Amino acid sequence: MGFFDVMVGDLPDPSAQYAAQPQVSGTEGGHTISLQSLARDGASLLGRVERIEGVVWHLRPNVDECVRFADDKCAEFKAAIDTYIDANDIVAPEPEPDPYEPPMPDLRGSDELERFDLEAAGVSSVIWCVGFAGNFSWIRDDVLGERGLPIHDAGVSRVDGLYFVGFPWLSKRKSGILLGVSEDAGRIVDKITAGV
Repeated sequence: MGFFDVMVGDLPDPSAQYAAQPQVSGTEGGHTISLQSLARDGASLLGRVERIEGVVWHLRPNVDECVRFADDKCAEFKAAIDTYIDANDIVAPEPEPDPYEPPMPDLRGSDELERFDLEAAGVSSVIWCVGFAGNFSWIRDDVLGERGLPIHDAGVSRVDGLYFVGFPWLSKRKSGILLGVSEDAGRIVDKITAGV
């Protein structure tokens, strides 16, 4: 339906390019990974970490809000697929039930948890996964925009010979994932070899 080929200029609000993008999973044949399925499989869902004091995490009690946000985004995406199918007169099979989208689990009071003591809970290791961002401190300031990100037009910078690939929304939604890097890289190579 062209979801990954959407360009920044096509967004109703260009600031949407800075929002978190849907995660694409290839696990177990490409099935859904939902907060509900993680909870069903034994993960403890905690709210946002507000601050850490020693071994104690102070949490925002917003698990329910996060689960509902994810569910709403999933429903919006599925509705967009249905709209595309209808608009293009596609004869599609009925959707199959998704076992990875169970109903909201019993959160066992985790939504009310505002303080989590790692030591008391027997937690000895934490893997902190919060994503990553590029370090552009080595690039001249006049090449960077107000967000500290390189200014470019689909990967072509203002500076002769300086190009970028692999950024989210470099040219399209898919630019920041493996699906889109080769397309952007090929286009940039063509520009370099053409002397643009």
